[in-house]
Amino acid sequence: MAITQLTVVIQNSPGKAADALSVLARAKVNVRAASVVENSDLGLLRLVADNPARAVKELKKKGLPVSSTPVLAVVVKDRPGALARMLAPLKARKINVEYLYASTCACGEDACGCGPEGCDSVIIVGTRAVAAAEAALKAAKYRLIKP
Repeated sequence: MAITQLTVVIQNSPGKAADALSVLARAKVNVRAASVVENSDLGLLRLVADNPARAVKELKKKGLPVSSTPVLAVVVKDRPGALARMLAPLKARKINVEYLYASTCACGEDACGCGPEGCDSVIIVGTRAVAAAEAALKAAKYRLIKP
């Protein structure tokens, strides 16, 4: 099940990520995962929010360029080697992972399903082959969630 990731183009200067995230905070949009990638002048703030439609509306109102992309949110044990094992089925099917980043644990019965051995991690996976990646991960018994 693909989820929506938002990508906000921000200037690569102090406080710009905080400014964009403050827009969402004021709109009561909860950011579940975030990553910033930079180059010399611009940055890309990638995020997963609980209400992507409201997030897009509020960011655009502030004049921030924002786009949406389908990504996968994969539950992975918080153990050594777990991330490498999660990527193995994608490698086997020659699916390119363009980027990934970790999310906070959702810690709810309908989310990550944390158990007595501790919390699981949620890894956001960006790929152009979303459907193929989803099939590969489900075949390998990974759980995909909507954080």
